[in-house]
Amino acid sequence: MNESNQRQFRITGLTISLVGIIVGLLFVLLSGEILANIVFIISGVLIIAFTLPAFIQSIKDLRFRTPVAYSQFTSALITIISGIILIFWHDALTWIISVLILIFALIRIIMAKEGWAEELIHQIPSIIFAVIILIIGIGGFLDILLDIIGYILLVLSSIYFIISLIALIRKR
Repeated sequence: MNESNQRQFRITGLTISLVGIIVGLLFVLLSGEILANIVFIISGVLIIAFTLPAFIQSIKDLRFRTPVAYSQFTSALITIISGIILIFWHDALTWIISVLILIFALIRIIMAKEGWAEELIHQIPSIIFAVIILIIGIGGFLDILLDIIGYILLVLSSIYFIISLIALIRKR
């Protein structure tokens, strides 16, 4: 590699590491609760927007009074209601889903009868996840996850920045 390409490679390394530091800081400083709210609202709006044409068509098709028309209308209506729930009641929804995960894990353990210990080992991640969501909520879980990823990204990007900077200075 010639000198010009090496210098450009080192400058690119500095730029990438600075971007990593900025993203790491954003992850550390960003609230998981706010991020969860944004994701749920965007998801709900997109679900409603993509289902609305099918819902309108299913209303038009109700005039035929066929089982297919009723099932398409019901399906589209349930999907739109799900989108509304995601927008306005996502905290309750995550709580309900966590309880269901916990119940299904416990049912699997109970149903295993003689192999319950092995099933318990398989269900521990589900149980831990459900309990964490029940205790701290999805926003708290995302907050912890973003903090961990953010600090790792900060450390690695800072090390890469220092190495790239030293390499750039040495070659001058």
